Order: sequence, then structure tokens, then C-alpha cells
Amino acid sequence: MRRPVDATHVWVRPEDQPEGRLTTAEVTELSAVTHAGRAAEIRRSRPWARAVLAGYLGVDPLTVRFRRGRWGKPYLIGEALQFNLAHTGRQAVLAVSDRPVGIDVEPASRDLRAVVRRCASDRERRRLTDCTGPEAVAVWTLKEAYAKALGLGHRLTFATVETVADPEPGRWSVRGDPARAIDVRTDVPGHLVAVARSTTSPVTRVMVS
Repeated sequence: MRRPVDATHVWVRPEDQPEGRLTTAEVTELSAVTHAGRAAEIRRSRPWARAVLAGYLGVDPLTVRFRRGRWGKPYLIGEALQFNLAHTGRQAVLAVSDRPVGIDVEPASRDLRAVVRRCASDRERRRLTDCTGPEAVAVWTLKEAYAKALGLGHRLTFATVETVADPEPGRWSVRGDPARAIDVRTDVPGHLVAVARSTTSPVTRVMVS
């Protein structure tokens, strides 16, 4: 039975969850990955994400098939359900929505201050002159999630994306794009998670699976 989606759901993979089964296509893709850490992330996150999506579609996880868009964003073949996956180290998060969505996760302790200043807009650069490490991580995850929601990834010039904090804590937007909102969440201990979504599709559930 299919599970209806009329909002945005965020799933968090437990770090100690056992690895699942890869499809033949995933095994082939993995054979081309030379970075051991990246390969381990794929082995942990792909089967888990496929199992979560299969729960929405009401099908066997091994029958769920993906294809990549022009700039690399994966989508479900023949399905309207939208999703996006992010992982770092042993941690993975998945956003599922009825509208295009993007998600990113980073350790809160990562020092991204120099990187963020290089990809900041002029207004952001002034704001981030004396930013803390977690503030820089938040801005980076916001931009990553937004670029993924658009399906552009790093094809998008991050300096053109100006993040704006809303009065509501944890809620952000991008200047000039009233159709999307970005939530910064702290549901994952030691990490920051950013979810870029349609303003008509709020985050209503955060689940651990």
C-alpha cells in the first residue's frame, strides 16, 4: 500500500544500522568509486534510502529504480514522489516530499569559515566576517540543500545564493526566491541538517529508521 505524502518528511539513519543489500546497478557504480570513505557512505546510505522510499511506494526495496537528472540529482523512475539524500561519515539523512526538495548534513564541528567566505554574497561576507564555526556550517548546508532542491548541485554558483534568516528560529530563505524555504535542524546530534523545500510543503515529520 502506498503512503500518501502531502508535506516534507525528514528521515535520519541510525549510525549503528547494519548495511543493506545493493542492487546490481549500485554494485557497478560502487566499483568505480576509488575513495574508500565515499564507498562506505554509499554502502550504508543507498540501501537504507531505497528501503524508506519503498515504504512510500508499497513495493519491494530492490525494485526501486533511480535515474539521474542532467546535473546528477537522482529521481525515481516513473514516480512523482520527490526525494533527496545526503550523507557524511556514518550519518545519512533523507528528505521525502510532494515537491522538489534538497537536503544536506554536516558535522557541526567542521570548520568551513574560509570556504563559506569564498562562496558568500557581498552581504553575507560582511555578516560572516567574525562568524563562528557552526554559523559557517549552517550557511554551507543551506546553500548545498538549496542547490540540490533546484537539481543543480555545484553547477549553481554559491555566491549568487544569498541566505536570509527569517524571524522564526531555524527558518531561512534565499533572497529573490519566495517559492522556497530552508529549515536548519539540529535533530541529529553533533550535526546540522538543512532542508530546502517548497513554501507550500513544510517539514511535518522527522523520523529515525
